[in-house]
Amino acid sequence: MRSNNSIRLFSGVVLLLVIVGGSFCSSLGTVVADSSIFGSYFQSPIKNTTATNPSFVSTYVPLTGVLSKGNYINLMGLKTSKVVKGDLSMQVPCDYKGNPRVAVIAGVLPNFKTVNMGNAITNANLNGRPILHLSVNSVSCLYNAVIPTDITNIALVNISGKDLNLNPVNGEYAVIITAQLR
Repeated sequence: MRSNNSIRLFSGVVLLLVIVGGSFCSSLGTVVADSSIFGSYFQSPIKNTTATNPSFVSTYVPLTGVLSKGNYINLMGLKTSKVVKGDLSMQVPCDYKGNPRVAVIAGVLPNFKTVNMGNAITNANLNGRPILHLSVNSVSCLYNAVIPTDITNIALVNISGKDLNLNPVNGEYAVIITAQLR
């Protein structure tokens, strides 16, 4: 069961730069680019930002508000294409051990499997020296995983057993998906 009132996606300004057919395109909101005509069609700002062409999709979904226990957010739904390869990164609430309080599921409706997001990524290094803490247990953790192939749908599910506050405490909660399609 999904409650539209329980999920409010951030609708702030996001600048998206996309290289399509050798040209730069930028927009506030959604960019839909068709590489066959090397053009761009811009829509008014919406709750997430997506760039696509016939064989590639990249989407950024900022997360805010409250996600009810057991509820989900649909992150990607394809009708005529399937994922050949892809990557998903997410900055989300985590427990004191660094385990995410949400799960990513992927598949072809109505059949889904859980995506193994691995361990929280704790630090970024530059020339072997830590420069940035990317995860803070009990607050916010960064995860990255390969998206399964031959899927059409990806969703984020609250598995915490309670309502989940997605209002940022330490930075912003978000999901980024990049995929090659066929």
